[in-house]
Amino acid sequence: MKMGLEVFLESEKLHSKYKNKKVGWLCHAASVNQNLKHSLDLVLEKTKLNITAAFGPQHGFMAEKQDNMIESEDF
Repeated sequence: MKMGLEVFLESEKLHSKYKNKKVGWLCHAASVNQNLKHSLDLVLEKTKLNITAAFGPQHGFMAEKQDNMIESEDF
């Protein structure tokens, strides 16, 4: 059995659907593969997707942000 992330990363056909498009990635601290590598890192390394925005919980991808509503400059 494979996780959806693995299937996506291995499928050039799926990548081609997003060619020449701006892509937003929705994830959080538990968005990891079986080796605990974060999905955003994997997508940036293994695809040519044009990730223009990353969306996550209020307290950051790794829950490292202060408890407030301040927008982060991080990517």
